[in-house]
Order: sequence, then structure tokens, then C-alpha cells
Amino acid sequence: MPRKFTAEELIAKVRDEARIPNTGSTGSEDQDILNRINEFLLAELYPAVMETQENYFVRTPATTLVASTSRYRIPARAMYQKARDIRLVDSDGNVVRVLTHIPDGDIDERYGSADASNSPSGFYLEGNEVVLWPPIGGSPDEILHIPFYFSPGELVLSTAVRIIESVDSTTSVTLTAEAPTAWTITDTFDAHSPNSGAEVKVWDRSVSVVSGTTITFSSVIDGSVQGDIALAAGDYICLAGEAGLPGIPKELHPAAALGAACVILEDDGDIESSKPKRDRLNLMLYGRRDQRSRGALGNMEHRVEVKPRFIRGGRFLDAHGRIR
Repeated sequence: MPRKFTAEELIAKVRDEARIPNTGSTGSEDQDILNRINEFLLAELYPAVMETQENYFVRTPATTLVASTSRYRIPARAMYQKARDIRLVDSDGNVVRVLTHIPDGDIDERYGSADASNSPSGFYLEGNEVVLWPPIGGSPDEILHIPFYFSPGELVLSTAVRIIESVDSTTSVTLTAEAPTAWTITDTFDAHSPNSGAEVKVWDRSVSVVSGTTITFSSVIDGSVQGDIALAAGDYICLAGEAGLPGIPKELHPAAALGAACVILEDDGDIESSKPKRDRLNLMLYGRRDQRSRGALGNMEHRVEVKPRFIRGGRFLDAHGRIR
């Protein structure tokens, strides 16, 4: 059976790469190694994939505008608290307008005294909030879309996740094993695919029932909610912010283990062992330019190979895919 590269499999791979004995000593226990894997994913691999592969992490939830409310938070699960775009759509999902990003220095001078409107035309940012302009009036009828780069959940041991055996209704699933005893209806949950990429399907979802092998969600899981993907048998269920598989293409999973091994060796001062592994990691990711080898990230650059998108600059360059 092909490996899924679960946390346990990656931990074993790191132990093999860094020659760490399976003794459970302080600093080299499974959780210590898993922490390094997650740190390498978060600090190095996820940003590299985000920069290289077109729209790989992008999700687009919908927010209904509220009367007299002009401030809306960038989704909390967004990488770097960064939005991909900000636009308004109608009830059928048709784009009404892409909002203009108002320069900070012009807010007070040019826009500060605008009258309230039910149809804003621009926005500016304050902290992690999108502030719509002109201010929202009393009866808005448009919907706000903030596409964002979804930050994958932190990898956890397989004992902390469950797999869906069947989807029984628009809100209820049956698991292949009983839910962990620590899971309760006060928790929120994510669900992601078992396939390469482990794309998130629903996130931060509350539940009304966690009993035995049954979980009933408080809202539909059939993909009808904007931004969701319908749940299916084989999907992983986990606590919000966690994951059973790394949220990157499977071809990069060995790089996650090798990168974590490099970090461990470097922190231990074993530079002699680390250097050839770091060189191998760079070759794996970036290839060799003198031999026109693109490496994993280079091969990810164009997602439709025969119709590449040639980007010549602009503020959305990072969202369309590029490689250093």
C-alpha cells in the first residue's frame, strides 16, 4: 500500500535521515520531531508553495454585508493575514465590482467625509480588518468575497484524527472508528481530503453531536456553502487548526522530512552531517540550473503545462505562480 505520509511516517523518515534513535529521550521524542516537521512546513515549504503554485491555497468564503457595518475581518485562517482579492457579488454569485484599494494617505483627505452607501466602491485596511468605503448604509444587498490563502492545519498523530466512513446526510457523518474521548460539542472541526494536497473542505465548523462514530455538524457539509467542498468517505476529520496529512502535494512530503532532519542536525551543531542533506534538499526543491533541472517547485510553477501564464509583474504576481 502506498504511504500517506502521516505524522508517524514522517517522524520515522526524520529519524532515519538524522540518525535519531527511537529511544524517546528528551528532545528526540516523537512530539519533538513532529514539532520540527510542522515548523519546517510552516516557515519554509508552505510559503514556497504559495509563492510558486498558482492559487494552490486560495479559498473564497462569502460574508453577507450587515447594515451600518463597514469593518470585516480578513479570515483568521489566512496565511500572513493576507487577502488575495476583495470584491462584491450579487446573490447569484456574479461579480458586481472589484473594490478599489484606497491609498492610506488619501483616507482622511479625500474619503473621510463620504456619506453612507449600500454599495461601497473601495476599501482600506486597518490591522486585520477590511474597512469598506463609503460606509455601509442601512440596507446592503451585496455579498463580500475575500479570497485568501488558507493556512493548512498543523500535522498531528493519526490517533488525534478520524476518517469518514460514510456521509449520512447534509450534516452528519459516520467515522471508521469512535471519536477521541476529548472531542466534545464545544470544539470546532476541520475536514480535509485524503488525496495529494490534503485540501481543506470545511473549517472551523461547529457540531451538535459527537457520539461514538457519529458526528453531526451544525451547518451543511454538502458543498453548498460558498468556499466549502462537499465531504466524502475517506476524508479526514480533525480539530480546527489540525490535520492528518501535510497540506502540500505528495511529491513534497519527503522534502518536509528531509528539511526537518536538516534543522535538527543544525541545531545539534552537526554541520558536517547537515550540509550534504541541505544540499540535497535544495536540489530536490530548486533543481540544478546548469542542467536545466527545475526541481519540485519549478515543476509546480505552471499548473496547466501547455498553457502557461506569463506574468510580467504587478501586485498579484505572487498569486499567479512564480519560481525564483
